[in-house]
Amino acid sequence: MNRKEWREVGKQSLYFVLAMAGMALLVGLAGSLEGKSLEGEKIIIIMGLWMLMFSLFIGLAAFALDSMQKGMEYLLSLPYSRRRLLLIKLLPRLAAVVFFYLVFALLYGFQDGDPFAGGFTAFSLAYFALFFISCSLSAYHENFIVQSIAAGVAWCGYLALCLAIVKQGFSWKFKLPVRWIGSRIWQDLSCDIPTVLSSIAVFLLMLAPFVVSLFLAFRKFDLKPARIFNRRQLLIFVPLLLLAIVASLGMAYFVQKSPS
Repeated sequence: MNRKEWREVGKQSLYFVLAMAGMALLVGLAGSLEGKSLEGEKIIIIMGLWMLMFSLFIGLAAFALDSMQKGMEYLLSLPYSRRRLLLIKLLPRLAAVVFFYLVFALLYGFQDGDPFAGGFTAFSLAYFALFFISCSLSAYHENFIVQSIAAGVAWCGYLALCLAIVKQGFSWKFKLPVRWIGSRIWQDLSCDIPTVLSSIAVFLLMLAPFVVSLFLAFRKFDLKPARIFNRRQLLIFVPLLLLAIVASLGMAYFVQKSPS
């Protein structure tokens, strides 16, 4: 089972690399027809977009493929506890996500400019968040398109909440109304260690409900309709989300209000 998952992730990763290379070649060919060369920054941006797509797909694929192929009954009949089964599914995918991120970060560091205009930290947080959110919804529905839409909506909501809390922290730090806090705050005003670390902590705290609710709800995962599992996970997720919001706001307040 474990080897099968690693092989499956290896195949999916290979398809991803080939698709990304094909897209880069198409963009380069289109540019050459217009007399433009394919610059390194364009390649990095294309890779970044494909990385997000890969993070979404590889997370959802944890159980989506088994569900579509009617393999859930076989999966649950294996002599593994629910916790171990979940780890067997998630660890190879997490390893692939980390590997591609490290390769991407290395290539990003070789660039003379800054393709993401100071937003590499934000991209990194969004990239890993999309993976874990997708994993938490991998058993949400049998239809992969429905799962993708649900994961995309959840990810956008997650980012909106995180950015709102981070902006509130910036507002406390710089003593400005929240409506005055723009995107340049992250790049120009927040580059001190307490602010950056508190912002990263907010993203991690807000991500915890997705991961924790999946592990707790999966302990009773069975062949019943997905809506029953979704209801169980939602009942765990909502209180954890409210707790994460309160904890994030409290941490941002104490960190940003403290003298620098």
